[in-house]
Amino acid sequence: MLDVVKLVMPALFPSWRFFDVIAPSPRIELALADTPDTEPPADDPAWRECRPLRARLGPVARVVSFFWNPHWNETLYLATCAERLMQDPSEHSSREIRRRLRRDLAMQERAAQGRAAPYFRFRLVFVSREGARLRRDVAYVSPAYPTLDPQEP
Repeated sequence: MLDVVKLVMPALFPSWRFFDVIAPSPRIELALADTPDTEPPADDPAWRECRPLRARLGPVARVVSFFWNPHWNETLYLATCAERLMQDPSEHSSREIRRRLRRDLAMQERAAQGRAAPYFRFRLVFVSREGARLRRDVAYVSPAYPTLDPQEP
């Protein structure tokens, strides 16, 4: 009976021993490129945050997002893939991040009715506070990938 209670408690109280380790989570940033060998410098404004949070969320949207928010769930999955990529690099984590970034880029291209750059890179950045300043440490930079890849859905 005690084993059943141990299994049910995390479902009822998610913060109860939910994390094995509390550590910073890497942020995913994205840069577009015209050629596969173009790599923007670390401080280049070409690097932009992947799926930035909205500055404000109205009361109705906040209540709705409490019950239905698949975009945020997928963003959390991206964060999990980024953490896995840092702990134990695998093709699966990289592929999952690439697939979602490609889809985001395709949606942005359709919304802007323009043509996206043919290549993109992503990087994982750890942000920490040093006094009043924010410190950004780049932990991983991917190779260049085609923005449109017919091999991947």
